[in-house]
Amino acid sequence: MRRILLVTVLVLAALPAASASGAAIHHSANVTIDYEGSGDFSGKVQSSGRCEKSRKVDLLFNGGITWRPLRTFVVVGSDTTNDSGDWSVDTPAAESGDYKAKARRKTYNHGGRKHVCDPATSKKIVFM
Repeated sequence: MRRILLVTVLVLAALPAASASGAAIHHSANVTIDYEGSGDFSGKVQSSGRCEKSRKVDLLFNGGITWRPLRTFVVVGSDTTNDSGDWSVDTPAAESGDYKAKARRKTYNHGGRKHVCDPATSKKIVFM
């Protein structure tokens, strides 16, 4: 009976430590957007760990002929970053409106730990 009680106490004492060590490691990010003319957009995702490469980036747009409520953006293109965090999207032509880029959330495991690359959104650029 004492042996079962001792094992139970040891197991319960180890639970908070196990759950604390299992918490994910979060990495913040920054994403930029530039317009290069002729409908070509590009930018860079800057972060730590493995959060720069192979990151999905969406080019978002609000404006044009179709009216959308303020801050309602639609995806007009996407790309996956290269090893340096660079991305680019070619659109037919830039319409009047607001554009911004969003790096999606990404997860990976390293050293037995879960890592989370937090999503990030660029500042918007405006075309008149």
